Amino acid sequence: GHASMSGVFYLTLGVLLAQRHGRRPQRLFLLGAAALLAGLIGASRVVLGVHWASDVLAGWAFGADWAALWFYLATRLRDARRPH
Repeated sequence: GHASMSGVFYLTLGVLLAQRHGRRPQRLFLLGAAALLAGLIGASRVVLGVHWASDVLAGWAFGADWAALWFYLATRLRDARRPH
């Protein structure tokens, strides 16, 4: 639920935005902010007692996998557009 969707949304957004910035500090900030938001949302679900910690970990894993897939696809598309 919330943990997986926050992971999917914020981590994917963070990864895709970070790829558009050339400077390392900006990329790290975007990725850190995305991870922090997803982490806070997942932690709040456990603290409120509406999910087990294992459910939240599984949601984060799914969200991270989804973001990694989009990172891979965006990198492949970017590299395909560059002249050899």
